[in-house]
Amino acid sequence: MRKVHRILRRRQEAARRKPPPQVARRTDCTSYAPGHTVHLIQWQRVTNHADVRALSWDARVIDLDGKLLTVQAEDVDRVVRYRHHDPVRLAAVVERGSRAAVNDRFALLHLAGGYFSIVPDEGQPLGPCPTDVLPEGAT
Repeated sequence: MRKVHRILRRRQEAARRKPPPQVARRTDCTSYAPGHTVHLIQWQRVTNHADVRALSWDARVIDLDGKLLTVQAEDVDRVVRYRHHDPVRLAAVVERGSRAAVNDRFALLHLAGGYFSIVPDEGQPLGPCPTDVLPEGAT
């Protein structure tokens, strides 16, 4: 019986560590700058390292206005606005009141529908989304 529980626990842990369901297509943004595409290493650091995961804070979505997402921390009275380059994908998974986890160190937002690279809103638009050129060093 212990062996069965151990196998089930390993399967659950493996399912939790699966990479984000983003398969890059040639028309997708190829930028890994904050606010654009989630990089695999960025995602792995937040999901596989307990010390980094502990730096994440719980929030609720207050508003989504185009590329601007407003979240409020659940434990303190703090409201933060973030930018993301793909408002269509973000709007597909976010609802007002949705729960989220924010990791500022690795600029990552986790919603029930996936992971999003974010950048705090400072009034400046995000850089362009290159779709025809892979980042330098990509294989």
